[in-house]
Amino acid sequence: MRRLVFPTEAVLEAVLEFDRARAGSIWRATVLEAELVADPDPALVVTIRPTGSEPEAHHTFDSSTIAAALIRYCSNARIPLPRQGTKSLDATADGIALTIESTVSVARVRRAATITNSAVPPEESPEA
Repeated sequence: MRRLVFPTEAVLEAVLEFDRARAGSIWRATVLEAELVADPDPALVVTIRPTGSEPEAHHTFDSSTIAAALIRYCSNARIPLPRQGTKSLDATADGIALTIESTVSVARVRRAATITNSAVPPEESPEA
């Protein structure tokens, strides 16, 4: 199991980078406030002031968008994450925790009762 905890600022940065990569418009706006909401699933509510004379706006990013943004953020920062496994998000007191649970299976190696090496000749007997 791997658990990474991201503070709210890092979650916001990851979501804004994700928005920019998807040709969104939120990353260009001025962020006025960002709040993590934990009920029922983690979400990020961002209050922005768009460029120009548009009024303030609220955008809510759901847990699947946050997860995708955090995985992309880790990839860009070269933080290794297992590809396989069950991924989940949990709200914490400091931000959001990304948990990845996976099972590793290892092939079992059979042990031989006797190990011989035919490349080495047997020692000659001292009877001669």
